Amino acid sequence: MEIVIASDPDRDDLHAEIQVNGQPWAEVMYDKTKEAYVVTMIPPSEGEEGPVFDLVELRRALAAAKEALVTKGYPDLKM
Repeated sequence: MEIVIASDPDRDDLHAEIQVNGQPWAEVMYDKTKEAYVVTMIPPSEGEEGPVFDLVELRRALAAAKEALVTKGYPDLKM
């Protein structure tokens, strides 16, 4: 798994993209209106299966994505 900080011209804020084997799997971003981190799952391409993760590995990836955003100045909320 890899965490990539990205920006999008259609959005105001950065997001952390979780990639598996170079393919985007989910985005983590801070939602100012909810004052919370939210996860958006990216569906696999048609005919492909989505990745399956060990729960501990998934938790580590989500924590790493949040930490990457915190280092960019977003709030450090407890998980």
